[in-house]
Amino acid sequence: MKSRNLDKKILAFTLIIKASTSVQAEPVISNISFGADAQITVYGSEFGRGPNIVLYDDFETASIIDGRLELQPKIGSWYSVASSSPAIYLDQRKNKSLFVRGKGHAALVFGVEDSKGLYGLSPFTEIFFSYSVKDLAEFPGDGGENFSFSTRSSTKDAWMMLGDRGDNLSYSLSFNTPSGNDLYIPAWTGNGFNIAGNTTKLEPTFWQPELTKNWAFQDWNTTFFHAKLDPKDPYGPAEGYFGFINNNSYHVNKRSGNLIQDLRSEGLPYAYWDRIKFFAWMNEGDANVERLLDDVYVAIGPNANARVVISDAPSLEQSSHILNLPIRSWDQEKISISLPKYIMENSQKNLYIRVINSENQSSNSLRLCKDCPVAPKLELVN
Repeated sequence: MKSRNLDKKILAFTLIIKASTSVQAEPVISNISFGADAQITVYGSEFGRGPNIVLYDDFETASIIDGRLELQPKIGSWYSVASSSPAIYLDQRKNKSLFVRGKGHAALVFGVEDSKGLYGLSPFTEIFFSYSVKDLAEFPGDGGENFSFSTRSSTKDAWMMLGDRGDNLSYSLSFNTPSGNDLYIPAWTGNGFNIAGNTTKLEPTFWQPELTKNWAFQDWNTTFFHAKLDPKDPYGPAEGYFGFINNNSYHVNKRSGNLIQDLRSEGLPYAYWDRIKFFAWMNEGDANVERLLDDVYVAIGPNANARVVISDAPSLEQSSHILNLPIRSWDQEKISISLPKYIMENSQKNLYIRVINSENQSSNSLRLCKDCPVAPKLELVN
């Protein structure tokens, strides 16, 4: 009898553990409806909560007025735009990209203005962002060529930090404006792609060998990054990953370790970020550099990881291009989206849409087309 009672207690305890460790169900897309002006609605279930998208710029509305670069993102705004001899690139379909080096020079800073922020920008401890780069000429840095890397440190395309000089804590302290927590995402070091910082040491290190092996020279490389600090232990292990997609590969590298370093004893008491600098530093060396930027997407705060994406194959592993979409509204069973108009004009390629929830679980994919055959609706019969 005692044995039976013990078995019952063990079973009950096991069920409690399973219930407490259950994860969110995977999202499912059932159908898509098309509205006017490239508006679509995705229907389904288990979408969870949506992200707070604070910047979306595909540069389709970029212009040069009186020699000055004017950017008007579809969502949010750039905190600062610095450019000299600005230039915009048009591809064969007249889609716009921004020259950041070469024919034009641009340095862009993302940040959400906030008068209560330490340095005038809203702090964040969770973020998902993505951007795409392409070289029309040689890879930056001494010895960089059309199809080979430089042997020297040469790129830090996206540099996340706290404060304007988050890359130099001692310098910022001299002005009584402690800044730091910097991460370049990623940097070309001369030996490979790495995520680290000038003032931030990651343990273990966070090298990206798959990107080094699979960089698409003379083509688009889309990178994406998620970071989420533990509010109870911000200097300890964090959630996050770095990923990329291009014509050569799709890969996600999950982070195991910290994403900021405890530098309180050195004068930095703040455990968060407030900005990303795009193309703040590049060592062009003797290379003939013509680097393009496109499709910048940033979400911050809870559920930043949730997103809707379009790719050019039914699975992400088979895809060579991916685009994070601007969201108009999001609830558990319906998501409204404003598609970039050139997406629907791209009739020569099959495109597939999927929902990824905040747990990074992906839904099924559906082909994005107005005249797709409607699949029969399945119903369970008792």
